[in-house]
Amino acid sequence: MSLIGQKFNGFKLLRLLGSGGMGEVYYAFHDEMKREAAVKVLYKKDMMRRFKNEAYIQSSVNHKNITQLYEFGEIDGKPCIAMEFVNGLMLDQYVQKRPLLSNESIKHIFIQVCEAINYLHEKGIQHRDIKPSNIKITEAGEVKLLDFGISKARYTPKLTQEGYMVGTVDFMSPEQFRGTNSIQSDVWALGVLLYFLCTKELPFQTKDILEQRTKINNASYTSPNVYNENIDRKYTFLISRMLNVKTSKRPFISDVIETLKGNSKPVAHAHLEASSFSIMKYFPWVLALVLIVITLKLVLDAGSTQKRGNEIITSDFSQIEVVVQNSNHVSLQLEDGSVLTQKPFIINKPIGGKMEILLKEGKYEKKVIIDKDFKEGRFMCTMEYQGQ
Repeated sequence: MSLIGQKFNGFKLLRLLGSGGMGEVYYAFHDEMKREAAVKVLYKKDMMRRFKNEAYIQSSVNHKNITQLYEFGEIDGKPCIAMEFVNGLMLDQYVQKRPLLSNESIKHIFIQVCEAINYLHEKGIQHRDIKPSNIKITEAGEVKLLDFGISKARYTPKLTQEGYMVGTVDFMSPEQFRGTNSIQSDVWALGVLLYFLCTKELPFQTKDILEQRTKINNASYTSPNVYNENIDRKYTFLISRMLNVKTSKRPFISDVIETLKGNSKPVAHAHLEASSFSIMKYFPWVLALVLIVITLKLVLDAGSTQKRGNEIITSDFSQIEVVVQNSNHVSLQLEDGSVLTQKPFIINKPIGGKMEILLKEGKYEKKVIIDKDFKEGRFMCTMEYQGQ
């Protein structure tokens, strides 16, 4: 039954924008406030908890690249949400209607999406369904992130059965196929999105779902350069890092943003231009620098070894920074019972051995295993709260 002509908290429903399995979306207008809105109406009552969670999350955020929630309530006995109306195209439509995007256009769009997701992650929110059809772009080029239907905040109730998958298959990470996910799963989805912006193709798309899952689990995809020979090297670099099967190897979104802005140079692409550097011209300085480095190495090596009889034992520990992505108040307990409360959490892990740590925040605790194969760098993990 059409709801056109009915009102919801002053918003008059004027036309149907779209419909799906869960309900319908209408264009609405508030005469007194002179405000447009998109009103989402839910028909499936068994999805009420998710619908309320969507409203809760969207009402808790305020970012220029995220659609704003106006009202939550009922119309004709059906739950509904009134939110900011974005006059523009879905990102998949926008990309497919054009030739390959220029490198500058890719940067303009992708950096806005990253800033929106980074903002959510800083608030402990996982979007969990990043894809072009959940992103709109206006004629002015402003990007808006939509649809928080399966998003998860710190206090989101447990809405998915243990071991079940949530998300859209083309954008799902290997860990999501195993029924688990983290903030780094959003990073994977962003990597798929960047690939799409660069090529108009999806990296793991295939008609056979089993073949697709194998490709995702192995991060096996065609180089984006095959579809776009003019792609900026920093995009291929970011795609390779974001589509890493190991969550701990994926970058922070803040680092992705800095790379896009040009404030940090990807190591994989660092190089010296022959025209600007002459080894002979600066030979005395280079020689002095080499001698300094050798001296420092000898000093450091001496300081990091111990003598036992006639045997020299080198240090068998590596330093790791433990990053808890969804909490600013967690403490970390080591195997020997010592507790770290000050960030950054820097720990010594036995090389070649696994290590168990315990995350604590109030009444909540979570055991985390650092695998023996993890050698150095940032180890990323998340805190879990009862009911999620």
